[in-house]
Parts: sequence; C-alpha cells; structure tokens
Amino acid sequence: MVQDWAHETFAENLVISGITGSVAAELSNTTSNLDAWVVLDDVGYPIDRPAIRERHRHSGLTIKALLIRKSEWSRLVRRIAQIDLSVRSRDSVSLESVMNSKRLSGNEQFDKLITNEVKQTYMERLLAGQRDTSLSLFLDYIGALEDGEPALITELLQSIFRSELECALILRGDTYRNTKWLPKRIRRNGELATKYYTTYRDLLLRPETLGTAAWTEWMNTVWSRHHDIQRDILFGDRKMVTMRIDQVMPGVRSACRDVAKPLFILKIDDQYFCKTTDRQFELSELAACLACQPSAAAQAGELAVPTGATTVQLEKAYGSLARFGLLTIQ
Repeated sequence: MVQDWAHETFAENLVISGITGSVAAELSNTTSNLDAWVVLDDVGYPIDRPAIRERHRHSGLTIKALLIRKSEWSRLVRRIAQIDLSVRSRDSVSLESVMNSKRLSGNEQFDKLITNEVKQTYMERLLAGQRDTSLSLFLDYIGALEDGEPALITELLQSIFRSELECALILRGDTYRNTKWLPKRIRRNGELATKYYTTYRDLLLRPETLGTAAWTEWMNTVWSRHHDIQRDILFGDRKMVTMRIDQVMPGVRSACRDVAKPLFILKIDDQYFCKTTDRQFELSELAACLACQPSAAAQAGELAVPTGATTVQLEKAYGSLARFGLLTIQ
C-alpha cells in the first residue's frame, strides 16, 4: 500500500521509498502509526526545506511521511560521523528514520550510499550517543543521592538501567530506539530476555516502598544487574577463565553491590574510566573487568578474569581499585 501511494503521489520524481517506525521494526500493533520515508528528486519535486514531515491519506489510512531531497539524503549519510545521535535534532531524527527502515523501491540508489561500513559507523555512533546519555543520567543520580530524594533517586536509576539496556540492544543490531517498545524488544532477544527482563519488569515499584529497607535492597539489586549490562557492553563475549581468589591475592572483598558506592564504567577510545560518587579515574581493561564482577562471585570464593592475565597484572589491578575503595584488601 505504501509503495502504491509513493508511486502515485510522486511518480518519476521518486528516488527511494521505504517504511520505517514500529512497522519496519516489526513491533507494531493495531493502533500503531504507518510511517514512511521517501527520497525525492530535487528539481522535479522541489520542497522548501531539506526534509519535511507530512500526513497523507491513502486507501482510508493515514501515512506519516518523511520527505527528503536527494541532495539532503546524500549529505546526511556522508555526515554520519559528525552527527550527534545523543540529542534529538533534525539530522539525528531523519537519519534514524532512514537507517531503521525497510526499502520498497530504489534499492540500487540506497545501496550505493548505505554500505556495510556506513552501517557499522552508524551503530558505533548510536552506541556512543546512548552511552553519553547513560553517563549524564549517572551524574544526575549522584546529585540525587546527595539530595536524598527517594522518588528522584528511583526515577533516575530506572532511567539509567533502561538507557544501558538500549546500549546492549544496539550492540546486537537493534537500533530502533523507542522507550515504549523496550520490553518487547528485550523479550524477542533471547539472551537479553533471560538476563534482564525480570529486572526490567521489577523496576515498576509501588510508591509506598520508597525509602524502606525493601527499597534499599531493590537499589542494590538494580545496581548489580547494571554492572552486568556494563560488562556486556564493554567486553562482549570475551572468553573468561575462572581463578580462585586465594591463587591470586587472599582476602579480597567486592564492594560493587554497595548502593553508597555506585560506579559507572565507560570506554573512551582504548582507555577505560571509572566514575564514582567522588571522582573519575582511568582503569586498565582488566581492572574494569574486575570492578564489574557481581559480589556473589567473590563471596563464592571465585572471580572470573580475562584469559592470559598474570599475577602481576592482577595485583596491579587490585591495588588500583583498592586505593579508591572499590575493592578492599583486608
């Protein structure tokens, strides 16, 4: 139907057409909008702006259409590396509509610009933008802890968790960022559903629990799961080996479940940084791995570390973390 509408409306001026939004992402239901995008010849079908959104009626249904000039379409794709995808701008919204679409016509024109390299760049830029969002939320969370407002603390912790789940989905090729579809997107990804869907569902706390012992335990649990997501985002399917703690250094206790010491680990180029409530400092990749470990692993007497790690590296990593109170050596 969308293909018929595009050909009837724009005729020979049509360069590319496609569907986008929840329909293209296969997340729609009976009340979802029908979104489309079309690339038009600049001369034959002039529009007064590089890209505009219009509503069209066809076969009794409303189509929300993004109309893009051919020159603007080329400019967008060639500028992917410069467009900030962490904010909603005309460029970022238009680019997301195009990149999360299913083409109906103009495949040859599309494939000339949207190469595998472009797709990879887009995913990397999207991930970087989403992680920037997560870090901003984390900084707000630190401020909320200082204010001691339970409702705000809860809301920000929920937002951080959702944002990090978006990052995990992007890494798995799901780049259709839309909060209202997040639980559905998690459920259809078997690995993420097993790991995180229950935690996501349990984010919906009753207001009367705020500030209670149950609420504090909930915060601890969400931070623990948050560290799991960060390990997935930063280290993926890295092959891990299990070493007993007493083979490395005795008396190591993990504090990463302590709600009073939340941490946020990020990667900038080839360096790893850890942001805590009181400072930011650089970590080695090994130290970041160790910081992300759930406390249960340490309590069980075992800690997973990357293959090839030497005792000297481990001692250095533990020492760096211990100095800042993330791990305590007793």
